[in-house]
Amino acid sequence: MARKKKGQNKGRFAGVPIPMMETQAYIELSNPAKVLLYELSAQYSGSNNGYLSLTRDDLKLRGFPTPNVVTKSIKELLNGNFISQTRFGGLCYGRSYCSLYAINWQPLDERIDKPFEIKVVIGLGFINEFVKTTNSVPIIKRNKKLPVLN
Repeated sequence: MARKKKGQNKGRFAGVPIPMMETQAYIELSNPAKVLLYELSAQYSGSNNGYLSLTRDDLKLRGFPTPNVVTKSIKELLNGNFISQTRFGGLCYGRSYCSLYAINWQPLDERIDKPFEIKVVIGLGFINEFVKTTNSVPIIKRNKKLPVLN
């Protein structure tokens, strides 16, 4: 009989690295921007970074009330180097295209058949690169022992 692997993931999850969450730049983000960051990281499957979208219709279903909140949150994430834009959206030859984004703590997954339209330079790579580009250092220190609750 085969042994069951202990601690194996049962499904997908939206993960944001703890060292990034402990930076001053993350703490200063507005709450809608933090939620949008989780929405974007939930789309990441391990091989589609750079092809993540934030369309109005999808976000409206997820509880974002107005496009203004989404636009302000995206600008906040772009200015803080949490995400990078890999394609500008809009109308082209009578067809509409959505903007595409990449989360900056994962490597890009550019495909040969769909190259990025914008060459992204700032903030790419793993969390160490994020800390280097934003000049942020973790500010929260955690105790090794957790308090005992009575």
